[in-house]
Amino acid sequence: MCDEYKLSVVVLVYNTEDYLRECLDSLVNQTLDSIEIIAIDDESTDNSREILKEYEEKFKNIKTVFQENTGGATAGNRGLRMASGKYVAIIDSDDILPLDAYETLYNEAEKENADVTIGKPLILIDGVTKEILYKFEQRVWQNKKVINNISEFYDLFYDSFYWNKIFNRKFLVENECFMPDGMLYADRPMVHRAYIYARKISILDDVVYYWRKRGKEAQHKSITQLQNSLSNYADRLESIKYQIFFFDNIKLSNRYRLKQEFLKRIIDRLFFSIDQVIGNRNFRKFYFNETKEVLLQIEDIYNNELGITKNLYIYFILNNDKKSLIELLLNPLKGKIIKENGDYVWNTQYYRSNQVYIPDELFKIRDLNKNLIIFENVWADNNKVGFEGLFIPSVVKHKKVTLLFQSRTFMGEEENLEFNLMNKGEHVYSGEVDLNIFNEMLIYDVYVCIYLENRVDKFRINKNTLKSFKCTNENLFFTQNDNLSYSSINLKGSTIHLTGDSIKLTVLPNNADLNMSIFLVERNTERRIEFVRENNCWHLPYSFFYDYSTSTFDFYLEINNQTYRLANSMVKEISTNKLQLDKKVFCNLYLTDKKNISLKFINKSYSTLRRIANAII
Repeated sequence: MCDEYKLSVVVLVYNTEDYLRECLDSLVNQTLDSIEIIAIDDESTDNSREILKEYEEKFKNIKTVFQENTGGATAGNRGLRMASGKYVAIIDSDDILPLDAYETLYNEAEKENADVTIGKPLILIDGVTKEILYKFEQRVWQNKKVINNISEFYDLFYDSFYWNKIFNRKFLVENECFMPDGMLYADRPMVHRAYIYARKISILDDVVYYWRKRGKEAQHKSITQLQNSLSNYADRLESIKYQIFFFDNIKLSNRYRLKQEFLKRIIDRLFFSIDQVIGNRNFRKFYFNETKEVLLQIEDIYNNELGITKNLYIYFILNNDKKSLIELLLNPLKGKIIKENGDYVWNTQYYRSNQVYIPDELFKIRDLNKNLIIFENVWADNNKVGFEGLFIPSVVKHKKVTLLFQSRTFMGEEENLEFNLMNKGEHVYSGEVDLNIFNEMLIYDVYVCIYLENRVDKFRINKNTLKSFKCTNENLFFTQNDNLSYSSINLKGSTIHLTGDSIKLTVLPNNADLNMSIFLVERNTERRIEFVRENNCWHLPYSFFYDYSTSTFDFYLEINNQTYRLANSMVKEISTNKLQLDKKVFCNLYLTDKKNISLKFINKSYSTLRRIANAII
């Protein structure tokens, strides 16, 4: 029956055996009842097929299709045409969803009678959830809103993902909102077509999707991780040109305006692979020719929010100045903000240069971008952290400036802490934060927020944001991507030791009632190994490791369903000694460069046996 299911979820599967179970588990345990799950396997070469068969036998609402490899777009369209639910969703099989995601989206769609209903996604990387840092996409999910036409909110074009949405299936079919077969970036044409024809679109600020970014050691890379190749950029351009053709031929009176608003919001995507221009001659030639063709179609092109650096990219591409673009990529803009003839100007090395002519207009500051967010000094001790000397030019019309410590739990706004920065004169902002008021079991990512007239621009604070950083507090740290974070997690009195038979983590008895688990993740396979808990002690016998040769394991802590990398600052004592378990087996507990806790396991007997077996084969 057509309406037997409330929702059909199409799962696109290709070589995701390491993540597929987690994805399917997040679907079969959704709080929304009456969900149809349609898994389309695009001829996987790993064990994904066997996993799908296992789940199909176990759950009556799962249907699986095994097809010859024709690409994700064809697989997705096939699933959409098979769907019988009132609403339909498409997801990737390496991602997961909060268990109430589809109930939240379904209830909103029913309440508003929306053709498209959208929620907020987060990034999931190595077991940790993080905010999506793309500046413009954030605007879409910043506040709840309902629109009747894309012209009410052109910034919606920034969100071109299919997986954080549900669509009215009848609407999707009637308006032929399918993905172009054979196209790599096929989600964008589908989603944008749906935006154009939708009679009502509802946008939520609730988290509904965890978008996995695979670790560096993952065997199979995602499309995002392959974006630096020439063929990948050609695929990206194919998607853009397909959409330009659509806007040129759509039978709507405002088609030219729609095309221009769309193009203004895809310029930034043209720069994702721009670094390849430096050392790849074939890429450089293709990039200049094809990118210029797109940029020439955009009117008033420098009237954008991309910032001075990217406007210089545009200028050099349009003028076919390969040499200057390469020099800019090798030597990023530096300089002070100066006031000249009533305008604020970024006085960089290219401003009024004798080497290359660039119009002064391109150096005028109209909007803030991350390159202009600079604190003169940040300091921290055990009780406070101070942020000093952030200059916001008056041309950027703003109401206030704040520091946001955003909890990684994403359990609600009440977990976040926001502090006003004070204008010390001449639009220079500073402030201090009392670290003693933070929740004792959370990790916070640090942002500066600029409150404008109709939106909030949010910038992640990182090493490039700080001219000076003086810190004596280990809990204030830089992540692997050099972003500033603060950990208030304190397992008071806890210790980690290598004993005669196992690895042991012990906490004080008054912390033993925490809803907490400890586990290791093997870097190559991402296999998760749980510690066994006994009262206030977690232990893991060495026998778990004898199936490995030389492997590295990272420690993780899970509290209230949120995962954190276990760091030295979270525990009182760690024994970083090397333990010999027998003649050829060694175990070493150590701290990484980022002061995170890891374990090195060396099984020389395993390596010897493996070499003998390979020789026999």
